[in-house]
Amino acid sequence: MKQKRKRLACAGLCLLLLLAGWGAKPAQAAESGPEALVLRLYRQCLGREPREEETAFWTERLETGAADGAQVVTGFFWSEEYSRKNPGPEEYVLDLYRSVLGREPSAEEAASWLEWLELGLSREFVLGGFVGSAEFGRFCAACGVEAGQLSSSAPRDQNPEAARLIQRAYRTVLGRTGGPEELDSWAQFLLSGGTGAQLAAGFLMSQEYQRRPVSLNDYVDLLYALFLDRLPDAAGKADWIQAVREGRQTPASLIACFAGSAEFQRLCARYGIASGAGLPVEGSVSNVQTGQPEPPGEEADPEPELAPELRELANQLRRENGLGELEASQRLDQLALRRAGELSRDFSHQGHEGGENIARSTSASISAEEIFQGWASSQGHRENLLAQGYRYTGGARYVTAEGDSFWVQVFSSQP
Repeated sequence: MKQKRKRLACAGLCLLLLLAGWGAKPAQAAESGPEALVLRLYRQCLGREPREEETAFWTERLETGAADGAQVVTGFFWSEEYSRKNPGPEEYVLDLYRSVLGREPSAEEAASWLEWLELGLSREFVLGGFVGSAEFGRFCAACGVEAGQLSSSAPRDQNPEAARLIQRAYRTVLGRTGGPEELDSWAQFLLSGGTGAQLAAGFLMSQEYQRRPVSLNDYVDLLYALFLDRLPDAAGKADWIQAVREGRQTPASLIACFAGSAEFQRLCARYGIASGAGLPVEGSVSNVQTGQPEPPGEEADPEPELAPELRELANQLRRENGLGELEASQRLDQLALRRAGELSRDFSHQGHEGGENIARSTSASISAEEIFQGWASSQGHRENLLAQGYRYTGGARYVTAEGDSFWVQVFSSQP
């Protein structure tokens, strides 16, 4: 009995010591001040607990003013240790929310930042947005440190809306995504006073575009998509085609015509660049076949057609997995139609701002559901179908006269 009372007395003493502050340091006290930021970065950015000397190093820099919050955050995200994690865009954005803002993002918030990364803006640009936020500023103030700021010197980051226009030109004209150096080169051109019309002419007169023959019909469709960001109206398209065939316009002179439209001027104003309206366009677009096509015969291939059932099948799968539904997009439908025709000549993926599922079959009667089930059973294709960052989709199929069928479904975070 005496031994039992002794054990109880010792337990009571330990409790009193803890309440008096003689025991372990409470977690809340340990994570106040600059140390709170440091611990959050180790745990959320690097995924581990820091050593005592690591915590002391970064905390001292914050306390003495040798580094501000933005500089410390940059030190972690630019570190070799974080680089070894090799995070993809989605993981990078999640790490930023958890490390810099200390919370999980909503689906809309994550999609917004992923869109900038998909457009080709740098990770430094995105990081700058987080450390420059009012939310991070409030946390730093509570920790007693200066928040600081971070800005990217990359030309493509100086005018994000102009970068959007450049990337749209790559995807619309060349059918691929522009790389960082390509985006920087065109962004610097626009920052130096280049116009939207010159940008468009540069793509249309590039060797890369002119290596592929195109019909006048497809070329005019492309001009509507590039300059006006929409599908053509039937009457307007017919007028432009007739003007070229009658010799009143050339494929190159149409560039100046579209650049002079009120629609394109409003578009350029939205992107913060000069349109170039009224300026001459020098050069030629020699790959456009301007002659009157022969009437289609019995052996002519039909046109690609939309496959909206692919979106319904994708949304059924997403609902089963607790994800939001994909919306239809006129731009992505147009892209899918073009890609379906291209696949019959070159069955390979071409990059755009989102994902792409493709399939081919020797059967003209294969159903959309059969094609979709093949995608749903393939890991890479299934990841596109269930990606949280995608909000829009377009689908099409192309059945040749020989009976081969080509299917494509494209995904994007933007309409």
